[in-house]
Amino acid sequence: MFLIKTPRLLLRNNFSKTLVIHESDLPQGRGWSPLVWQILEGSNVIPITLLEAEDKVDSGDIWNKSFVQLEDHETFSEINNKIFPEKLKLMDFAIQTFSSITPVTQSSENITYYQKRTPVSYTHLRAHETESYIVCRLLLEKKKGGGGVG
Repeated sequence: MFLIKTPRLLLRNNFSKTLVIHESDLPQGRGWSPLVWQILEGSNVIPITLLEAEDKVDSGDIWNKSFVQLEDHETFSEINNKIFPEKLKLMDFAIQTFSSITPVTQSSENITYYQKRTPVSYTHLRAHETESYIVCRLLLEKKKGGGGVG
């Protein structure tokens, strides 16, 4: 079973394996909203990891990884349109290799976590902006050499 924005522990006990797709290069970037955090950090490459769900957030064995290149001008919808096909490829990979794969245990070194986003996370953003508009504006400001503060 794949879990995308679903309570992992609720369903995990009912299946032999429960897989998660997470948008970071694990073990770096465990935690919440990795796609948004990486865009805010200015990353042009978004890693996508297929892993087993575990009790400790984003700590499961890794099945595969994929990477999406951003061009610094995409809207949030365009970014999602690039990422979603890669997620489908990872799902296909899982189905094809389910009975034969030997997942890789995550390294215990260089582990980082993204915090849950809160209003404080966005104190430099304009209160009237939608999330899609914020991402677009920050990408444009990054491209122009601005600091994303406004």
